Amino acid sequence: MIDINELNKFRNINSVATKGGIVFVGSDFFASLPLTELAQTFKLDEKVYNRSVRGASVADVCDALEDLVLDLCPCKVFINLGDIEACEGMETSEFIASYEWLLCCLHNKCNANIYVVSIAAKSELHDKYNIALKKLCAENGCGFIDLSSAFNCAKPEISVFNAIKLYVHRELDFTEIMTML
Repeated sequence: MIDINELNKFRNINSVATKGGIVFVGSDFFASLPLTELAQTFKLDEKVYNRSVRGASVADVCDALEDLVLDLCPCKVFINLGDIEACEGMETSEFIASYEWLLCCLHNKCNANIYVVSIAAKSELHDKYNIALKKLCAENGCGFIDLSSAFNCAKPEISVFNAIKLYVHRELDFTEIMTML
């Protein structure tokens, strides 16, 4: 469960935020990602908001979706969740069912392009989750961004953001992305 003080902080910030920006929502990795600084460094003009919470599960994000995402009326949403469930040993089918509910809620309540960022492959369960997430995204009209190798770099924050920024500006096809990496 996400702390009520954390949600209140987001409610307050959301009330003055520019609608239609880009929202990053996730757990530990995204929560530690210095998004504003990276957006400035890479000269992104888009409004970027980080609504990630340490220790958040998919179910936690679903419960707080209004405050974390929907209030901002985003044009794009980047999601990085699953490490908490993997550490708890949640069955892949149960994890995917909860993620599918999250994607369904997002599709039904906002008109954003949704991108699921792979979770850092630390175990066999993480790998299973990523394979299932990729399939889920294909079935639900979401983009899947496999950044497994970027998480293992010396500077994962920069590598991950550098890869994600390709999706921030505009829609790119696979060939364009591969030529930019």
